[in-house]
Amino acid sequence: MTFVHGRAEDAAAIVADRAARAPRAVVSGLPLIAMPTMEQIVSRTSELLARPGEFHTFSYVHAQPTSGARRLRAAMREHFDLFTMGRPILLNFPPAFVLRGRKVGLLGPL
Repeated sequence: MTFVHGRAEDAAAIVADRAARAPRAVVSGLPLIAMPTMEQIVSRTSELLARPGEFHTFSYVHAQPTSGARRLRAAMREHFDLFTMGRPILLNFPPAFVLRGRKVGLLGPL
């Protein structure tokens, strides 16, 4: 596991600079729906991931009706082969959903 301090928008360049292999997983704790570069981050993360690969992020339950949350779900559907949103995690404060975008392998789903 490698940790890097940098901008999410620059993840592909960070991986290339280190001559690293494409990651099979990216986990984000960023408040994506509040970021003006949300769609760019989702798109570049999808391009960066290996096949098969997964991107996990979260969104709070109370934010689901907002335009930002709708745009995040749309971007995940657009840029990944499979998109799922888990059940609300009610023990989290505030309650949140985990969103998962998957890129399937060359031979099909994971």
